[in-house]
Amino acid sequence: MSDFPETQPGAIIAKLRQYNLWRRGSEQLAQPNPTEIGLCLDAVCDIAERLERERDEARNLADAAMWEADRLRCKLEKLVCERDEARLQYSTTLVFCQSLVKERLAREALK
Repeated sequence: MSDFPETQPGAIIAKLRQYNLWRRGSEQLAQPNPTEIGLCLDAVCDIAERLERERDEARNLADAAMWEADRLRCKLEKLVCERDEARLQYSTTLVFCQSLVKERLAREALK
């Protein structure tokens, strides 16, 4: 972890941009304090490492969410199949019962 007192990325970036201008020959800027530049670089590295960890965590969460979505999709498909089978069985039973009732009514009409 860096000991840089300014934890705002914008301030760190501004100092490093000024350093780069000086390094490229800007005569309007005084030489920056090397210790301060080192602290800025450490802070940028800390931020980059934190962002990398956060990105990895986000990817892991996204992967877990995709696995869970696939699991739930499979479960839903199974439930839909079971429902469709139950409907088919109900329809078959209903048709069979209706035919029994018609037969019975026809027999009773013949009596």
